[in-house]
Amino acid sequence: MRLGQYLASILVDRAPLTEYDVKLSEDGQSVVCWVPSTENQPFSVRSMDHAPHPSILLSSRVVLDGRECGRKCLTKAKDGSGVSMNVRDTISTSDYTRRTLWFGKQAVTDDDAYLNAKISPDFGSIIVEIREVEHNATYKKKTDYRRINAAFAPKVLHEKSKKGLGHSVQLGEEVQSKYNRKSNHATIRQVATFTFRYRTIELLRAQGIAPPLPSPAAKNVGLSGDDLIDLTLDDSDERVKREDVETKIKREKKRVRRENEIIDLT
Repeated sequence: MRLGQYLASILVDRAPLTEYDVKLSEDGQSVVCWVPSTENQPFSVRSMDHAPHPSILLSSRVVLDGRECGRKCLTKAKDGSGVSMNVRDTISTSDYTRRTLWFGKQAVTDDDAYLNAKISPDFGSIIVEIREVEHNATYKKKTDYRRINAAFAPKVLHEKSKKGLGHSVQLGEEVQSKYNRKSNHATIRQVATFTFRYRTIELLRAQGIAPPLPSPAAKNVGLSGDDLIDLTLDDSDERVKREDVETKIKREKKRVRRENEIIDLT
């Protein structure tokens, strides 16, 4: 999705997911859409500024199912395009470990103890906030990894909960990484907000958000009776020709035999 010079996308295999039912807010500062999710599918979140200003520093804040997974500054792309961007496909779980982001099947239960469990209104959504920030050496916030790990622990929802249908954002296996640097930036203003609501493609089609699959009959639309080719006509023609030739040969052989049977008494 795009808001002026700013753009955000959910990537799978480095390609943006198809966005359905895109809606822009009245003030033009936020935009919402639906994207299809697939079980056990890794993904990443990309933020871009197509008209970066050298004196303005931007950062993107990503919220997954109502849980913040960190902030990251946009930097100049290495492809020479002149845009500023960042891509988030993991979150820090300690100073030297990270875990990948992926869509997983949402666990549900019929245990009524979970019936009134608190669910974030942003569950089932990926929110990207692009902000103008400034470096602040005095602003130092220690990362609370215990809180992050607890927030991203597998969540079980009651089967009657609408939020319990389909998928949720989950974390992959923990991997070693270089030291996860912390940046000290203070927010000046928020310039754009992107909200991606994800569901299975089957659910999006059932709700009329995504177009249905084309029916098999639709593949033959536009072909009239004259346009259809009956390949059996050629076979019939060849068969008729072969029968004519075979009949002619039989007649020739019969005539030859009759001629040979005549005895010349002279």
